[in-house]
Formats: sequence, structure tokens, C-alpha cells
Amino acid sequence: MSSRLCSATAWRTPGATALAAALVLGSAVAAADAQEQITNAKMETASASQGLAREIGRISARSGASWVGYRVPAAPGERRACEGQATHAFLEPASHVIVLARIENGGVGRIRTFAPECEIDAGGMALVWLADVKAEESVAWLATLVTTSLDVASARDRLVTPGIAAIGQHASPAAVPALITLVRNTRATDVRTQAMRWLGRSKDPRAIAFFEEVLTTRK
Repeated sequence: MSSRLCSATAWRTPGATALAAALVLGSAVAAADAQEQITNAKMETASASQGLAREIGRISARSGASWVGYRVPAAPGERRACEGQATHAFLEPASHVIVLARIENGGVGRIRTFAPECEIDAGGMALVWLADVKAEESVAWLATLVTTSLDVASARDRLVTPGIAAIGQHASPAAVPALITLVRNTRATDVRTQAMRWLGRSKDPRAIAFFEEVLTTRK
């Protein structure tokens, strides 16, 4: 029996079929859970399995403005936030964070983050919900967005500050190095302060080692 036939036969075994079905169902359920809190949107779904930056670039090539959203695991202990929704009281930290990017004029014009339980009104705009987003790709994409927007004054409140906050909320091994790189390579005091603040909230040993290095250097 050829190896190709063996692989095909194995794939059809009940265990493999059940596992594949569970993975697909789990992904679909996660997407549905996130989307059900988003209202007043012209919703569509897409996959970022070929790369988050690539997929957002594809969406950015469309005409008109739209939002892109996805969710990734949240850093341990991060408090939940629902902007302007005083009726929400959370006793436990969020397990995930929703990242929303407003696409306009061929690029990203704004970044916002929410807890999955927040009620989000899209204002009748198109919103593309991305599945299969890898947390490390999200961190890399956000870090690039932040660094390429540093010299644009109007982007401080819309991209830089919320982009750094989004990175800090990621439960990804890539988050701390991205924040440390911002501190090391950025001259802007406000950006360095924001990145340091998020590093200070991290329990990652690399963040602790970085602060020890900074303190030692200043002696």
C-alpha cells in the first residue's frame, strides 16, 4: 500500500474524523461567540490562515471604509473593558481580547480593543471577521503598524497608543519582545512610557530582566 493511500486511510478513521470535526466546530463556535456581540454591521467572514498582514492588505485594497476584527487569547490578569458600558461588571479577567481595525483610504486608520462580552455597534459599516488568526502574527502586525505611524502626529491617539495597548493585552510570547523593542528603538518619550507601562504589568521573566537591566544601567 502506498504512503499516500495509507495517509488517506488514516484520515478516514473515526478518531481522526472526529478530531478534525471538533477543531472545525471549535473554530466556528469561537467566531460565532465573538460575532454575536457585534450588531448593526454588514458582517462577513474570512480566514487569516495565509497570514494576518496579507489578509488585511487584501481587505485594504477594497474601495470604501470597513472594519476588520478578530480575537486572540488575552494576557493573564488583564481586566476587561467595555468603553462607555457602565452596566457591565466583570469579576474575572478576560480570556480573550477583540482587536478591531478601521480600514480606510487603503490602510489602517484606527485600532480599538474590547473584551469579548462588550456590545459593539458597527454603525452600519462593513465588518470582516477573521478566523484562524495567530497571536504572534497579530503582535508582529500591530508592532509594524505602531512603528510606521510614529512620525504621523494624527496617528498617536488612533494607532500608536491603542496599538501598544493591544500588544500588551496579548497572551503571546511575542508580546514582551515587541514592547522591549519599542522601548529600545523609539525616541518618543510618550511611546517609551506606554510600552514600559505594559511591560510593568507583565509577569514574563524577560520583562523583569529588562527592568533589572535598565536599573543597573542607570546606576
